[in-house]
Amino acid sequence: RTLPSKTWVENWIVSNQLPKAPVFLVERDASKVDILRDYNVDYFVDDKIENFTELNNAGIFTFLFNQPWNAFLDVGHMRIYSLNDLKRYL
Repeated sequence: RTLPSKTWVENWIVSNQLPKAPVFLVERDASKVDILRDYNVDYFVDDKIENFTELNNAGIFTFLFNQPWNAFLDVGHMRIYSLNDLKRYL
């Protein structure tokens, strides 16, 4: 599978009424740690357990966005079901 284009992601953000933010594409199965550190990201949301684990282990507080492929995992308060859930934490 190929990555979506940056324009596709930007359009998806707008169409889902999310705040405009810089978009960085990371190759599939590549680490997000370095780019998030370069931009001093304190919090992150991901739906892939491998990214969730790696980022939290690297000191970047990451929430796990609930999806069918991760719903069985127990991550306690670090699971969110909607981006609106972030209001409780941030």
